[in-house]
Amino acid sequence: MPTRLAACDPCRTSKVSCDHAKPVCGRCSRNDESDRCAYRDRPFKRRRTIRSSAPAAIAVTTTPPVPIVTDSPSASTSVPHVYPNPGYQGRSSHAAIFDTVQASGGTALPEVVLQDAILELEDAEKAQHAKFLDDLKKLDLRGCAELVSQWNHRGVNLAIAGPLLAPCTEAMRTLFRDKSGAELATLLFRSSRERLTADGAMSIASFCDKFCRGDPGWATLGLFLVGVSRAVEDTAYYPALYSTRNGQRHLQRTALRCADQCLEICLSLDCLNDLQLLLQYENFIAHSMIDGDQSYHSWRRLGDVISTIYALGHHDRVDLASLASDTLGGLRSQTFARSYSADKNISVFLDRPYRMHSAQSTLRMSRNDVESLFHPVQTSPSAQFDYTLETRWTVACKQLKHACERLLINLCSAILAECDLLMDILPERYRLGDHLKNFEGSAAERDFVASAALNLHHVQFLLYSPSMTRTSTPTPELLMVSGAMLKLTAEIAMLKDSLANSGTGFIWKIASYGLPAAGAICLALVSRTPNLAQNSPAVPQAIQDMSVLVAHMEAGVLIRPDQPNYALLQRATATIKSVLNRLSLGMLNTQHDTPAEQALGETMRFPVFGNDNLDFELDFWTNLAEHPALFQDIT
Repeated sequence: MPTRLAACDPCRTSKVSCDHAKPVCGRCSRNDESDRCAYRDRPFKRRRTIRSSAPAAIAVTTTPPVPIVTDSPSASTSVPHVYPNPGYQGRSSHAAIFDTVQASGGTALPEVVLQDAILELEDAEKAQHAKFLDDLKKLDLRGCAELVSQWNHRGVNLAIAGPLLAPCTEAMRTLFRDKSGAELATLLFRSSRERLTADGAMSIASFCDKFCRGDPGWATLGLFLVGVSRAVEDTAYYPALYSTRNGQRHLQRTALRCADQCLEICLSLDCLNDLQLLLQYENFIAHSMIDGDQSYHSWRRLGDVISTIYALGHHDRVDLASLASDTLGGLRSQTFARSYSADKNISVFLDRPYRMHSAQSTLRMSRNDVESLFHPVQTSPSAQFDYTLETRWTVACKQLKHACERLLINLCSAILAECDLLMDILPERYRLGDHLKNFEGSAAERDFVASAALNLHHVQFLLYSPSMTRTSTPTPELLMVSGAMLKLTAEIAMLKDSLANSGTGFIWKIASYGLPAAGAICLALVSRTPNLAQNSPAVPQAIQDMSVLVAHMEAGVLIRPDQPNYALLQRATATIKSVLNRLSLGMLNTQHDTPAEQALGETMRFPVFGNDNLDFELDFWTNLAEHPALFQDIT
């Protein structure tokens, strides 16, 4: 039996035949790769996860990331190291106990110098990362940087990492200049291995100069790529990079997959820091816009963000007063606040348990706290939109929604008073008037005006929802609030091209606010109490607004089949159209019920609309389509 000979690393990586010549094979000699031609000592033996030369090392296994531009494998799957960042350790941890012993006069513990171990990557892994960066250079990064800059000039930015995006983009302009993939990989790994320690009082400008411009790492590259994906999402036509819808979607997905690769490499180093947390959050937002709010990818990535927040201990030092400050502590508080709000929104939307609770953090909000959040706000028509304003408004509304969801009936009047307070302290410039189109400001500001009003209406919607009275018939108060939400949602659909993301996407507003409002109106129209719908002043206008949503959906203006949440919106609008058609024909609530139907109405609570179903997702519209009043329209 012939002896098996191992191929050299370049031949093995390129998957070509090797003549096994030593010290340099023929192919490497012809290709002038003599310096890279090397043979593994144990080519046919499985690598050990723990080396004998480093007995104290810890082997870390990471999940392989999604393949990106090439078919190369993912980041390092197992690397020996001394754990570089233990993160947050609470009062019950062993570290806190020994610190207490030492502070109480106990024997001083021997000083242990934990040096970051040198992570020696295998040659194959070095080649993989170098190839990834070489392929990344084919994306015309200079053109991508110009697109991101133009996107920023339009007043749009990342919700939290916005102040870091411009420095990251600037760093990428020079980083890829005259450097090979191998040189770039070495530089990025050296920067990413270092413990990124910074005090919360450090200014954002100093943080950017030190960790974005001066010493870029994998997280810096990842933030830039997330910015590219978001900029492509909001720019339908950019001839320097793409000119068709397919080209736009391809570049958007490619940039996000590359950002995923950068994030997975950061995670494989097992060294948490603030820059990585910002990348995780913005990566989650970008995935929700590509995969949809019902996708498991978005759900899992939000969970990763929450895990990192707890691991870094940011939940234990949330400071509402710092939300508007230009410091690293402000960024940390903003990240916690937005993650807390996102967890509430997604959990309600999907009817899943919360993963973040205010009781597990220092997040507390009294009336004085709410007032202090908005007193320092200075609005100027010429200034760019401040994304921290949307963060403050969102977290204030989420606190009120949390009280509604706990069914605190005795606090109804207090919650309504808090809603009035919020509207009073919101800068007058951002208060919604009669029509959204009359607002004079940037696209991002107009989007925030709509989001602020919808958020406050949603608080009232949860307060007046039938879960309070345990009945499936909407109350007059709920119909009024639903009509206001639906009216604003329809106007958003018509003004889509004049809006820019101020913290939440266009489709999220339709799905999270428009569908619940339309569902309540439809429920009133098909219920066995017709006078409720006929006598409500909000219903006639709501019927017109639902017609607008249906028309935009059928025309492909509202959402395209390749966009997220299409299935949810398509089924919901089909049911709304059925209700409108039968209403126009006078077929709803015009026939007397038979005794059997009356008995059915007494026993059937249809559809269930309680605290465990606070939003109108796909199951609601499926059940509503099977209502006896619409049964003849089912095909």
